[in-house]
Amino acid sequence: MGHEHRVEGTVEASPEVVYGLISDIDAQARWNPAFDETEWIDGVDKAEKGARFLVWNVDARFDWSVDTCTVVACEAPKAFSFVRVHHDRDAARWTYTLEPQGSGTHVTIDFEVLYEPPYERIKGIFRDVQRDADRAAERIMAGLQAAARQHTAA
Repeated sequence: MGHEHRVEGTVEASPEVVYGLISDIDAQARWNPAFDETEWIDGVDKAEKGARFLVWNVDARFDWSVDTCTVVACEAPKAFSFVRVHHDRDAARWTYTLEPQGSGTHVTIDFEVLYEPPYERIKGIFRDVQRDADRAAERIMAGLQAAARQHTAA
């Protein structure tokens, strides 16, 4: 599709702690500004490959109701990835890659648009999609860093 975004940073917590924050989608709803609310579905209550969850979000300019996401990689404490499904198509993939770095963790967040419905392309005409996605990824990294600080302080 052509839209790919990456942000990297250091989180002052072990890869195990960071992985726990990332793979717990209920916790993500507290620190990830892209998630307003989340809910595991299909009787699952934790991250595992193939597990599905619902996510509610509100874009700054447009509301999107509920999307279903599917966990596609769940490799503690190294990687966590999920795809957002839109009208039975994989629409976007979020991948978090973790590497030990000193006493903390180097985190890479990759976001890739896999399918963009026509109305999403129209929205792109009216705003800078690349800039908005890059800012969102930076806010997600900042939220993760803050959540890790709170976790280690507790």
